[in-house]
Amino acid sequence: MRKFSLIILAIMVSLATLFSAVGCAPKSQREIELERYEVLRMSEQKRAALPADVIATVDAYNNKQYYEAAAGFSAILDNPSYRALHQTGRYYLTECFDRLGMSQAAMFELAQILFLGSEGNIYFTASLTKLLALTKETKDESIIFNVLQTIPFDQFPLKFKNELIYMRGKQLFYDGNYEGSLTQFAQVDEKSAFFAKSLYFSGIIQVIRKEYSAAKRTFDKIKDLPETYSDFGEARKVKEMSKLALGQLFYKAGFEAKRDKYAIISKAFDYYDDVDRENDQWFEALFEKTWASALLDHYNTALGTILTLNSPFFAQEFVPETTLVEAITWYRLCKWAEVRDTVQRFKENYEPMARAVAVYLGKNIKTPGAKVYDDMLAQYERRLNDEEAELPLPVLTAALNNDSKFLAVYMAVEELQRELELLEKAPEDFRSNKYMTRFKMQSGKKLTNLKKRGGNMALNTMDRIGKMLKSLLGNANAIDFELTDSERKHLEKIELFGISEAEYRAEKAALEDENYTGAVADGEVYWPFIGEYWKDELGYYYYSVSDECVAAE
Repeated sequence: MRKFSLIILAIMVSLATLFSAVGCAPKSQREIELERYEVLRMSEQKRAALPADVIATVDAYNNKQYYEAAAGFSAILDNPSYRALHQTGRYYLTECFDRLGMSQAAMFELAQILFLGSEGNIYFTASLTKLLALTKETKDESIIFNVLQTIPFDQFPLKFKNELIYMRGKQLFYDGNYEGSLTQFAQVDEKSAFFAKSLYFSGIIQVIRKEYSAAKRTFDKIKDLPETYSDFGEARKVKEMSKLALGQLFYKAGFEAKRDKYAIISKAFDYYDDVDRENDQWFEALFEKTWASALLDHYNTALGTILTLNSPFFAQEFVPETTLVEAITWYRLCKWAEVRDTVQRFKENYEPMARAVAVYLGKNIKTPGAKVYDDMLAQYERRLNDEEAELPLPVLTAALNNDSKFLAVYMAVEELQRELELLEKAPEDFRSNKYMTRFKMQSGKKLTNLKKRGGNMALNTMDRIGKMLKSLLGNANAIDFELTDSERKHLEKIELFGISEAEYRAEKAALEDENYTGAVADGEVYWPFIGEYWKDELGYYYYSVSDECVAAE
């Protein structure tokens, strides 16, 4: 049975990209440092002085028998006479968890080591290194955020200073503390791998605070950074993300400007067009370009971009607004038949969705979040298997698969469930040790909280979708209401010329044919759109359409 195909596909694509990048890249300093713990090395003299059970545990670890090694390290930690080995045993226990595929269990225990503080803790730096590496690998920042809130900053080694300042800035950003976040990001060293990311977050905050000039300077600074990949900075990726951010900056600034509004919004086009089609934000850039085009009366561009957004390549995106923008564009061009058809298509598609969302929200407004989480994913699975469900597939896709915050929760839930299932299949002596017992209890609580949060997030998204659809349907009805009166006034203007509407349209068509040319630049071939979408053409469609409105003069 296909299970959450779209979500899993997105994860697989991300992992494939990650593995291909890792496979080609040289080892980072952090990877080299972590390799020190792949084998527990000791001199023959020290080995001879160890008890037999400790030697057996070390040999099990070095032979990659991690279940046996974990049970052995756990026994060492339970033995008061082995107190001198406790720090080493505890750290290598976390290594066993990680190597058994239990990242969450490893991260939880690494945090416990760090909570002991740096003084006298010989594995403090190693634990922090490992936790940061697992945070990057799992994308789960909750544990490192908890560590940063608990441990005084001066206890962390200087070599982690910029990374941890950046992480603290992110944490404050997510909490909505923009002032504190900016203070943290400003402390990241310009030579650090995290400088580009810190600038990006700072620019976003400045846009949120409507400090557009400062934001422009910040994003320009990103643009001027060298295109290099450091261990964790990914400066090139940040530079690509900044292109969309600059487009959004000019669009937002222009929309709020009291003068030169259209000139400012026009500048946004340059940045939207500069977003590369391989960029994850390409769809968003096209979507925002549609609104900007309509606002500037660039009807040909707006309709062409809508054609791209409605192509099968973006089938899983939920953008009902584009249909309404299309209707408004036809309306401004006085193409009444196209307006009527577009509005009718919009109502047929989205009125049933709006009703389904309203009914579901009404039934589940007081339902616990964890129950909503399971229910909506079950509905999504049924829809993917062409089975009936309360909510339509586009709405479920928008709330679950297209929401990055929900996806992060979903992946965390899946990881915890996978580790708990792995634990159930583990040998008894591993499964019953106190560390695994504690992990099982903690992960059970975390799982419930994650599902609760995910369900509440999905309900909030559903509420926004319901309100959006209600508003858009209201706009569609308003267009429908105005259509008859506008068409009547249009015909009255035509009659002033002493000709019929049919004669007027015939003259317009003849004029279009006379001015039409299929000529293109040298090295290009004219290829008319005949209902087939080609990926390399997406984003370049330009609708050849004429204005049928009668000028007042």
